[in-house]
Amino acid sequence: MPWARASALDRHLECAAASWLPRADRGAWEPGYLSLDGEVPATPPPADDAFLAEWGTNMHLAKEGSPLAADPWVSWMEPHRDRLWPAHLGTHELPFALCCRTGALEVWEPRFGPKDAWKKTRGPSTVTGEVDWWGQLPGGEPWVDDLKTGYFAPAVTIPQMLCYALVAQKRSGYPTVRASITHWRRGTEDPERKWLQLGPATLEAFQDELFAAYRRAVAGPEPRAGIHCRYCPSASVCPTVTGPESTP
Repeated sequence: MPWARASALDRHLECAAASWLPRADRGAWEPGYLSLDGEVPATPPPADDAFLAEWGTNMHLAKEGSPLAADPWVSWMEPHRDRLWPAHLGTHELPFALCCRTGALEVWEPRFGPKDAWKKTRGPSTVTGEVDWWGQLPGGEPWVDDLKTGYFAPAVTIPQMLCYALVAQKRSGYPTVRASITHWRRGTEDPERKWLQLGPATLEAFQDELFAAYRRAVAGPEPRAGIHCRYCPSASVCPTVTGPESTP
């Protein structure tokens, strides 16, 4: 089991307990990444957790043209897919595992079997993720894109995107990476895209930050309160949030 997912790095970088506490995920409780007992709470997760996850999952299936995709998501996506993600430039939904102890990178291949099972069997020093779009621009520069369906569009420099860019740089050997976020808010007809070029200094600094967060996590599940507590899937079982010293 990996110690973190790329999509949750905003929490893991701030709080070591995020790697240990159980978390609400897609309508169910899951054990902590580094926890060995596997215990999960008896109380149900938030009611809207499964709905939000289902919406995002269906949008991503339609984006990649999966046979599991369904309407209305397919109908919404068809007019835009080839324009936003040209098939000759890249690949949809490519999993990876980056070791935060050695810096070694693994990239999934079809011969490895189901993607989710492969990610779950990566080592406890790895951060895993699945890049929504992993491509190469005509000039040779690698390009990573992430589809976001929430109300607000995040910055391209969120930890998830920096992680995607870092692994793209490692895989390609190219000094810079072009990163983009495609924002398609629920209820809107047209997506919007934001771009940013990330260079060696930025990606090296992020790697240092990422590896330091891993070392803090394995040292112990010490919770740290902060703005990340507001949307943490472990908040309802975290002593920092629920204990007597917690603040509203």
